[in-house]
Amino acid sequence: MVTRARDATDRRVVRAKITEAGLRLLDSLDDSIDQTVQQILAHVPKQRLRTLSKLLEAARAGLSG
Repeated sequence: MVTRARDATDRRVVRAKITEAGLRLLDSLDDSIDQTVQQILAHVPKQRLRTLSKLLEAARAGLSG
């Protein structure tokens, strides 16, 4: 599912990479995860979901730059 390899220039660093099998597994879980999230958030009012979405977008933007 994941491969690990030491960095060629800095042996303290371990690089992890998801394998094709790992990607297929994650892809197979997408629908199940979506259904679970929908069930969890079903009781939350739409306005609160919009607020949550905006907060998550801001957090993601902060991570990317």
